[in-house]
Amino acid sequence: MKALSKKEQLLSAFAASSKVGGGVLTLAEIAFYLNTQNNIALRKLLTDCVKKGMVRRLAAGIYESTLTPPDPMTAIYKVAKKVRGGVLNYISLESQLSHTGVISQIVMGRVTMMTKGRTGTGVFQVS
Repeated sequence: MKALSKKEQLLSAFAASSKVGGGVLTLAEIAFYLNTQNNIALRKLLTDCVKKGMVRRLAAGIYESTLTPPDPMTAIYKVAKKVRGGVLNYISLESQLSHTGVISQIVMGRVTMMTKGRTGTGVFQVS
């Protein structure tokens, strides 16, 4: 039986993650799935996969597979969770009220997160 290449292992990790409700992985998670270290070789592999269109870079150190992307309805929340993974964060009241239709303002493709971490704005294009 032929051993899988690193690219095939990477796509397999994304597919497995997508099956269990994930689909958005950090650089550290990818290193774990591939049983390797977060080093220059791994970053070069990811850069090559991005150039070939196999993987999409959503933010610094956050990736999704183009072949098995996350659910579009929840992808933005997964990305926000990964960006602010080390601190408490939650969806703002305005975003939740808009999502449930309680207020008339409907924000498309944007979510406001409250966080105990540093302030900032991120713009992500998720499929």
